Amino acid sequence: MESSNISRRNLIKSTLATGAGLALGLETASAQAPTTAKHNFSYCLNTSTIMKQNIGLMAELDVAAKAGYSGIEIWVRTLETYANNGGNLKDVRQKAKDLGITIEDAIGFASWIVDDPNLRAKALEQTK
Repeated sequence: MESSNISRRNLIKSTLATGAGLALGLETASAQAPTTAKHNFSYCLNTSTIMKQNIGLMAELDVAAKAGYSGIEIWVRTLETYANNGGNLKDVRQKAKDLGITIEDAIGFASWIVDDPNLRAKALEQTK
């Protein structure tokens, strides 16, 4: 999927390049957009930063994509809430694909390091 939306990163680079060019008196600064550098990492939205809005998993994917992130770090409890309310995990995967973002990881705090074998087994199962 090719998107015509400009990423936040490229917008900032273009703005800085234009400002620097104008400060130096270059008339064509705005026409010289910076090139996108190749890198081996992605900029991800850790959804804890918007967790208090309680907008749900699918809306969090939308926010990450609209903000220009290439990936998202979701929270296990948000994923569980989505699934427990009848959400289909295949739909989550498809929506992320349609938006052009990657679900990089899922953050959670399972109680796997406890002294209770039953709680540990339950937490390890949750982690799987």
